[in-house]
Amino acid sequence: MMNKAITINHPYIIEIGDKARLCADITLEDKVNTLYFEVDNIYKDALCTERSDAFVSALLTTAMENSYDIICETPLSEQLYYQLTEYYMPIVSKHQPYVTEVKITAKLTSDKINSKNGVAVGASGGVDSFYSIIRHKDIDIEGRKITHLLFNNVCTLDNNDERIREWYNKKRKEIQIIADDFGLPLISMYTNMYSFYNFPYKTFSYFFAFTYAACVFALQNLISIYYQSAGFTLDDFDINTRNDAAYFDVFNLKCLSTESIVFYSAGTDKSRMEKVKFIADNRTVQKFLNVCPVEVSGNSNIKDNKINCGECPKCLRTLSELYALDKVDDFAESFSVEVFKRRTQHQLVKMYYLNSKAFSSDIINELKKQKKIKLTYYLWKCLYAPLYHIRSILKNYSVFRKLYYRLNIDILLYGFRNQSMYESYNKE
Repeated sequence: MMNKAITINHPYIIEIGDKARLCADITLEDKVNTLYFEVDNIYKDALCTERSDAFVSALLTTAMENSYDIICETPLSEQLYYQLTEYYMPIVSKHQPYVTEVKITAKLTSDKINSKNGVAVGASGGVDSFYSIIRHKDIDIEGRKITHLLFNNVCTLDNNDERIREWYNKKRKEIQIIADDFGLPLISMYTNMYSFYNFPYKTFSYFFAFTYAACVFALQNLISIYYQSAGFTLDDFDINTRNDAAYFDVFNLKCLSTESIVFYSAGTDKSRMEKVKFIADNRTVQKFLNVCPVEVSGNSNIKDNKINCGECPKCLRTLSELYALDKVDDFAESFSVEVFKRRTQHQLVKMYYLNSKAFSSDIINELKKQKKIKLTYYLWKCLYAPLYHIRSILKNYSVFRKLYYRLNIDILLYGFRNQSMYESYNKE
C-alpha cells in the first residue's frame, strides 16, 4: 500500500507591508495550505526560492510521524537528500518507534548556492544561546566569526497564532536589545510551521534540529554557516532516548549539512554548569538571560515584573546553577530571586523534582561538593518525594489530568501553566 504524499509546490516570495515571506503551497489529501517563513523586507534577498531544502526540513518529521511521502517540485540539495535517505531516516526510524522511513521524490542538484557567506547563531536569550554567541562572536578565524543573530518563534510550542504573535512581537524587542549590545544585526523570522504538526507537538518539539534548520535553509542566500546551540554534551549522546532528540543532535546536524550550508552543534564539549560559568560575568547576560517558559506559552501566578519568574523548573535550575557559582545576586535584574534566597533548600528540592535527572543530579552533586546542601534539604525532600511520585502517575490519565488542571496543581507545583497544553487537555 502506497503512502499518502505531501507535495511541496514551487517556493515563491510575497511582500506584506514591510515583511517578505518565503512561501510554498503544500498539498496533502486534496487540501492546499501555505507554509511560510516571514522576515523584514531588508532580508528579502536572503530568502531562497531555488531549493526545496527549507520545506523538506520543516515537514520531514511530520511526514515520518504520519507516513507521508514527500514530493518536491523544486530541486533539493543532493547532499541533503543523500544523507536523509541513506543515513538519517534508516537509523532514526530504527531507534525511534513513532517515526518511519518515507520516500522523497525530487530533482537533485549539487550546485552550491551563491551565498553571502554569513555566519549565524540562534538568539533565544537562554544559556546555550548566550554561550554560543559569546564563544563565537570574536573568534580568531574570520570565516567562523558570527555575522548575524537569528530569532524565530519555533520554540513556542503553542497552536494559537494570536498568542504566538503577541509573544513573538514582545520577545523580538528583547532580543533586539541583546543584538544591539553585542553589535550584531538581528534577523527575526516568523513561521507557521507549527500548524503542519499534530498538537501537542510531540515530534515538533522533539526534533528541534530540523525545525530550526528549516528557518536557516530559508535564508540560504545569506547564511552558509550556522551554530546550533547544543543542549547536551557529546558524553550524553543517546539515539535511543525517548526524552529529547537533542541527545543525538551531533548526528542530526551532520545529516542536515549540505553543499551550501554547514551546521555545527556548538557547545557539545561543555556541560551546562561550564556554560553558565562561561557567561555569568557578562553584563548583557546578567540583564537579559531568559530561560523561563512562562513567557513563551505560560500563565503564571508570579507577580514580580521580571523576564524570569524564578519559580518554574527552568528558572529553578538556572538559579541553582548560579547559586553554585555565588552569582544569584548578579542576576537580580532578570530573575525574581527573593524567594530562592529566602528558601534556598526548599527551592533546591523543587528544582530536583521538577527537572530531569540529567540536569538536576549534576547540580546537586556540585552543590554537595561545595557543602551548600543543608539538613533542611533532606527534610523537604522527604516531604516532596511522595507528592511528585503521585503526580508522575496521575498525569498520564485523562480524568486525573483534568482534575490536575482544575485544582491548579500545575501552578502550585510549577509556578506556571502551559496555556496551550491546558486548552488541549480541556477538549478531551
